[in-house]
Amino acid sequence: VPGKPWLDSAAGKLAEDVRKQWEREERLRQVHDPYPLPVRFAAAGAGVFDHWANIRKTGRGADPGPLGLDGELDKITAVYGSIPAERLVVLGQAGSGKTILALRFVLDRLSGYVPGDRIPVIFSLGSWDPAALSLRDWMCHQLARDHNALEEAAPGGGNLADALVDNHHVLPVLDGFDEIAPGLQGTALAALNYYAEPLLLTSRPGEYAAAVREKDVLTAAACVELRSLGLEDLDDYLTRASRPGTGGTVWEPVLSELRLGHTTGAANVAEALATPLMVALARTVYSDAPGPDPAELLDTRRFRTAEAVREHLLAEFVPAAYRHGAAAVPSEGTARRRSRHWDHEHAQRWLGYLAWHMEEQDRHDLAWWELGTVMKLRWLM
Repeated sequence: VPGKPWLDSAAGKLAEDVRKQWEREERLRQVHDPYPLPVRFAAAGAGVFDHWANIRKTGRGADPGPLGLDGELDKITAVYGSIPAERLVVLGQAGSGKTILALRFVLDRLSGYVPGDRIPVIFSLGSWDPAALSLRDWMCHQLARDHNALEEAAPGGGNLADALVDNHHVLPVLDGFDEIAPGLQGTALAALNYYAEPLLLTSRPGEYAAAVREKDVLTAAACVELRSLGLEDLDDYLTRASRPGTGGTVWEPVLSELRLGHTTGAANVAEALATPLMVALARTVYSDAPGPDPAELLDTRRFRTAEAVREHLLAEFVPAAYRHGAAAVPSEGTARRRSRHWDHEHAQRWLGYLAWHMEEQDRHDLAWWELGTVMKLRWLM
């Protein structure tokens, strides 16, 4: 909006805050150490996206055919930019890399930011009740909550968050459509169609397909689906992410079994490690510090199925993270306090409590300010 320096200033500050937030998150997740896992995507199957003529905004009677939507993580911004309406749905199973893709999309867009561009902001959809709030109002509330400076009053009424959304300075990256309450997903999809603006939406395939059957496709939006990791991906990544030794890395016996693929144990491990989430957990548990041997995952007496392997990795993640995660604490003083008072048993207990609390509240976002009614003040602090 020309002639509104106060709005350009607020937009620039938001862009910088978002960039720093997600660069920090990439470092914490070790996304670039040693390199990003190859998250791949391709056009989704028929039935969950609009007509190509609507997506490509061609004239009446034209049949433009599909867009080329296949690619890897570093191509997501270019694929998004090839869609005239700039509306894209990203589908993927749990742990398949949807959030990492959203994070990379945000940082790629911000790397070339100039005043006037839309600022990509990730919103976690689990806290949105589409029956109570419009998408616009909910986004304004989230912006003001997460970026305190945007609570400031704007000239002409409302606050800076309202002004940024209403003047098309925000590009919503809506993460976790499947986390909206099941009875409200159809209502949410209708609300997203009412919000006829550029956006990127992520979801698990089943929940999104059910909402499409109930209501409609997301108007003018293309749709891609994330692919599973292959053996060649695991082979290279787990080798390079592990400490080298005289006989290769700790993963070499496992990877050798997977290359042969003759045993049930190898099949279970290959299936379990088909998503970036599980590979990241496996790395934390077995690669990042001396400790257990990943060859134990091949033991079918302990792990009869791929699901058993996944459950084991989830169960071992917190103890492993607390064994060798001290470098991630923000300051020396905090490190001393944590080493003195907190270990993985404490963490497991408190994380379990928080998970129970969220389950009781039927929500996917942790609202720490709501814990005051369910625990003592000293523990809340």
